[in-house]
Amino acid sequence: HRYQCQFIKVYILILDYMDADFPEDFMVARSFQDSLFQISTLSPLIKECYFWSISKPAEILTDNGSITINNDEFMDITDIFFNAFSDPRKIQWTFDSLINKNQKSIDSFFLMVKAPILMNSHNGILLLEIDKKEVIKLLSPENESNSHPKESVILFDQNMEIITRQGEYDTYLYNKDKINGQILANDSGVCVQDGKLLYYEKIKNKKWTAMSIVTMDKITKPVAEIAQIIILLVVFFLLASVILSYKASQTFYKPVKRMIEALTNDRERFFSENDSEIDILNKYLAKNIIERKNLDRELTRYKDEVKSTTFSQLLNGELNDISDANIRLRLKEIGISFEQKKIGVIIIQLLVESNKTDQKAFNLIRFTAISLLKSNQLLKEANLIPCRDHMIAVIVSINEKESSPKSRLWHYANELKDILAAGLNIHTAVAMSDVIHDLSTTHANYIRTIKTLSYRKLDDKDQIIDANHISYGIVMPEYPFSSEKELLHAFQMGWKNEVDIEVDNFFRILSDSLDTIFHVQQQVRLLISNLLFTVMQSGFDPWETYNDRDLYEELNQINQINSIKEWLRADVIYIFVNKINELQDIEYRRIVNDINEIIENEHSSPMLSLTYCSELLDTYPQKICTAFKSVENTNFVAYLTKVRLEKAKELLKYSELSISSIAEKVGYQASYFNRVFKKNYDVT
Repeated sequence: HRYQCQFIKVYILILDYMDADFPEDFMVARSFQDSLFQISTLSPLIKECYFWSISKPAEILTDNGSITINNDEFMDITDIFFNAFSDPRKIQWTFDSLINKNQKSIDSFFLMVKAPILMNSHNGILLLEIDKKEVIKLLSPENESNSHPKESVILFDQNMEIITRQGEYDTYLYNKDKINGQILANDSGVCVQDGKLLYYEKIKNKKWTAMSIVTMDKITKPVAEIAQIIILLVVFFLLASVILSYKASQTFYKPVKRMIEALTNDRERFFSENDSEIDILNKYLAKNIIERKNLDRELTRYKDEVKSTTFSQLLNGELNDISDANIRLRLKEIGISFEQKKIGVIIIQLLVESNKTDQKAFNLIRFTAISLLKSNQLLKEANLIPCRDHMIAVIVSINEKESSPKSRLWHYANELKDILAAGLNIHTAVAMSDVIHDLSTTHANYIRTIKTLSYRKLDDKDQIIDANHISYGIVMPEYPFSSEKELLHAFQMGWKNEVDIEVDNFFRILSDSLDTIFHVQQQVRLLISNLLFTVMQSGFDPWETYNDRDLYEELNQINQINSIKEWLRADVIYIFVNKINELQDIEYRRIVNDINEIIENEHSSPMLSLTYCSELLDTYPQKICTAFKSVENTNFVAYLTKVRLEKAKELLKYSELSISSIAEKVGYQASYFNRVFKKNYDVT
């Protein structure tokens, strides 16, 4: 947009160039070439500017003249440009060399702009050759004019393929798939990997991504140096204040004041004319102390983020391939010392019913719960990480010499439960793992502890479950087959009211016969399998019906029996029932339309009846009755009678036929016709 006026000038010249002949219209061509040259000098990013005309497809115009396209030496540029014309976009990019023969471009990529851009019809393509090295300079975090980028920089396209790069980028390749997934999911962010910081941000249309890779030393070292400088300044001015106090007593105020002003003349003036030299120094020192505190606060926040990320990686198994010693060393590098310590994992499950609390409200509840727990003195050394839905993971470190580490872990778990019950009035189920020494097994310990929560008692709101005391053998209680049979029948027929009744009945039986959420999930899992089979039997694709959702995984994430019931009703059963009802409504309307056509053509036939119509449509009479009741809110006989009498009324009004003839024309005998007419219109 900065160079739009210059572009408009070129587009106007393009209109002239379309009908111009280069040898004869020399001034038009020269003016057009001058404009191409001006565009190529607008920015250091642009190496060259070309123009291709649809009326002259065999040549490309530059500021030096024209280039004749020879298929023996160049790519088939004509096809590329015609394909660009058929594309609805006005601006396109290409990373293949169009000018430098049959080779991938090393130093350039190209921007194609349909011209003129201000009109609906286009006569040519303006082609800008972009310098990759200048792009890297522009994207570099240490960008300076006429300087080579010091940091590693990568530019990706929307498919995460590298467009251009500068410097070493082995860190990116180390875990490419994971980083690509994170970039695709977010507009910007930071990854910490192998002692390096990877910062990425999507550009404008959010299709391209720029990434800078810097070492952690370059971030932490300058900060540490600044902190040392501030400390030295504080010490210096403390000493200076003592010296100044001594000199002031010997009437050296004027030279000292000149010295103070010399120290502060390049800073914002924060002292008044009436301040003494000591007052100036005190204010100067106070300002530096505030700056130091702000710097310390930023360092603490960054340390907390790195710490939380590392513990999340530990729980999610991303550090499984690293030895225990290396994990402890990595934690030590970010200020966490686990030397001579074991760890235990505690999982807190917040028993908040999902059908009564939306996700935003629950996130607020979980954030408040974490803040409340962190403020407790007992949990100062514990590490709290939000994990799966409705869960908080707590990593507790325990000394090797602790006589009863499991008792200590139980004490922590009980304290967590009581804090949340008293502070937020939230019911919880708390599971605690075994106490381990090898940190590389943390993920397996974490998964086993989460699985333990499935065995919580349904009738016990606040409880602590030890993972070592749970038997994982599946003992399936008696399944409510009779209730399921009624539910599946109502489900297949699309009867919504009956479905609601049978769902409540099914879960009432489960609540009376089961004692853990694990067993409830197992029974509902079997019901879901039968529901999907019923969908398939009804002629529908279950995966298409539920948009390829993993219903079993969704079930595993729900921790309340009432929440499971509402999820099953709204997100599984109603989806198919609504689909059945929509299809039935469409079928009923088709049947009524077909019957209308039969009545219109054969209303005079005494053979016209419900049975006759059902045979013609290859269906059964009850279905026709149901269709008329649903669409016309009446039955077939009443509808047929209404149509016949309406036609009889028209004949009585506008024809010279006798009543007997009219009765025959609408399918009645004369005597019966009179009775029907009198019954419906109260007149003979």
